[in-house]
Amino acid sequence: MEHQIENSLVVFLEATGMVAAGLIGFIGVIIMTYGTVKGLGMFMMNVRHKRKLLIEIRIEVAKHLSLGLEFLVGKDIIETIVSPTMERIVTLAAIVALRTAIGIILGWEMRGASREIEQEKTIDVAIAAYEKDRLK
Repeated sequence: MEHQIENSLVVFLEATGMVAAGLIGFIGVIIMTYGTVKGLGMFMMNVRHKRKLLIEIRIEVAKHLSLGLEFLVGKDIIETIVSPTMERIVTLAAIVALRTAIGIILGWEMRGASREIEQEKTIDVAIAAYEKDRLK
């Protein structure tokens, strides 16, 4: 009897963990999809109104991709904890390494894009000052 309760509890915890992992993975995909669609919308408005928002669009999409990847890593960790096999552990290590590298690259991209925005603002201020002096 005690063995059956223990087995039932293990099955319940495994099922709950897999459902949680699936939900967390789904949330990660939704976040990445939302960011991509939002970036596409911003791009379409950028083209339509002939604005220079490409850097801001890159930052917006990168933020959502990075956050979504974090959710997917969490999903993989839960799946590995619930059902630990050597194959799953090796796969998790590879996935975490790859997603960490992607996260680092996205971080570099966001920092670089932020610097570009600041440079553009500085240039815009300098141009405005030049135009103002030229009109005097």
